[in-house]
Amino acid sequence: MSGRALIAVAVAAAFLLAAGYAALGGGRSEPAATADPCEPRPSPTPKTTEEFAEQLALATLDGVACELGVSREEVALAIASDRERAASAEDHDLDHDQVESALRAGILRAIDGARRAEVIDRTSAAALSAAARLLPLQALIDGLRDSDS
Repeated sequence: MSGRALIAVAVAAAFLLAAGYAALGGGRSEPAATADPCEPRPSPTPKTTEEFAEQLALATLDGVACELGVSREEVALAIASDRERAASAEDHDLDHDQVESALRAGILRAIDGARRAEVIDRTSAAALSAAARLLPLQALIDGLRDSDS
């Protein structure tokens, strides 16, 4: 086979591959839908303290997102740094008190969900709720950041 014939076969194969990809729907791509943070998400009973901390952090992110009317992913990015949190608050026209209130409400919602799912007992839930109401905002954010690692 000559060089020109080889190039022609390669070009034809490339066109056929692209046409097949497009025919199978490859040309139409939609981003995955973001889950509604106000809807409960199923989660298995945690077996370790780390799993419990992770579930509590994710449920808190859902609660905050629900309170603010944004996605959990957006909240996760916003708490990554003070600068990101300030930018997100500005984007959504939120002041410090609104952010703090949403964060505390999200944590309380997560604790209540864990208590209702019988993952933690009433005494532990009461202690965690008191801490969520009384700790400074930065301590709560640091706790969420640390639970991910």
